[in-house]
Amino acid sequence: MTDSRSEQTNAPSAEPRSGADAPSPDAFYDVLADRRRRYAVESLGECRTPVPVADLADDVATRDYAAPLSDISAEERERVLISLHHRHLPKLADRGIVVYARERGEISLTAEGERVRAFLDDVTDVLL
Repeated sequence: MTDSRSEQTNAPSAEPRSGADAPSPDAFYDVLADRRRRYAVESLGECRTPVPVADLADDVATRDYAAPLSDISAEERERVLISLHHRHLPKLADRGIVVYARERGEISLTAEGERVRAFLDDVTDVLL
């Protein structure tokens, strides 16, 4: 028997959720409230294959610090990696937005995650 926490495959069904299974607006906005989670969704949306978590952390760091990776210290990059690993990616996985394969150290968007990314793109277009 494997530890269910060691590898999560929270892939939602292809059908949109409705009724009791649909996330509440509060849950949706709670997930998107943190900029690192938004950056992670945006970054993953640019990839078509699972991404190593370390690579995702580097990309999130460049967005978070608005600087090239070479200008971000190893300590700052490590803080981003740790926050993604322990806080943000599990929350996104619990909501069915990503598949977080912890044993392989890879992450990818689900169909639900693609919808969230499209929503973020729409919001960004409206605000800019």
